[in-house]
Parts: sequence; C-alpha cells; structure tokens
Amino acid sequence: MGASKDFFIPVSFTVIGEGEEPEVASNVQSENNDGPIKFIEYKDGGLEAYSKADAWIFSAKDCPKCNHTKAVLLPKLFEQENIERPTVVTVDLDKPENFKFLSELEKKLNAKTSGETPIVLWKNKLIYGNDTIKELLKSN
Repeated sequence: MGASKDFFIPVSFTVIGEGEEPEVASNVQSENNDGPIKFIEYKDGGLEAYSKADAWIFSAKDCPKCNHTKAVLLPKLFEQENIERPTVVTVDLDKPENFKFLSELEKKLNAKTSGETPIVLWKNKLIYGNDTIKELLKSN
C-alpha cells in the first residue's frame, strides 16, 4: 500500500448574502458563437478594424471575474439597451501587444486606470471591474 500524501486543491467560491440569489451563467461563450452575443477575438488593427462592435472586453482567458462578465453581466447590459445579437471584441491581455493596445487606448480616452479586470469599452468609455459594471447596470 502506498504512502498517503497531503495535497492542495485550489477552490474558489462566492458567499451569497442573506436573501440573495446566486447569479447563474446561462449564456456561456461558445466556440461556434451560437449564443446571444457574438464574440470576436481581437487580432490587430485598433478600434477602426472592428467599427461594428457594440462593446469590447479586455481580459485574461482564465480570469473568473472576466468570464462572469462575458456570461452574465454583458448579456444583462445588452438586454437593458435592447441590443439584439450584439458583437463584442475580446482582447486577451495575456498577450503583450494587446496590453500595449489597451495602454494606448487609455491615453487616447484619458481613462483613469484602476488595475481591475475585466475592462469593458462601452460607449467610448472604459469601465474597470465587475463592481463598476454592476453599478452601470443599476443606473440604466
């Protein structure tokens, strides 16, 4: 019989406050883009190359908060704005050239960076972090 070993299993969870219901990600991004939002991966060319995009999201692919924004918060935002089958450009911040693109965009828009992700470009304004995106949803 082999020796037993202790090992660490990373687990993340969200604590739901009393009386709150969890938000369920029902609209998860899929490979074939058959969901309510059409996601396009940014390749190059700046904003002009994707002029028909309804929004942009700057994030890392393995970021849980970013995936929550894509699956839950963006669909709510588009629903509030009555935008059907919106197009969202996804910018992978794990790529140095995309991080440089974001930095240039922040300068162009005179954005006050907070360092939080995801970052959503919405109506020519950069929105940092899920809490700010949730505030935008409440104000609409």
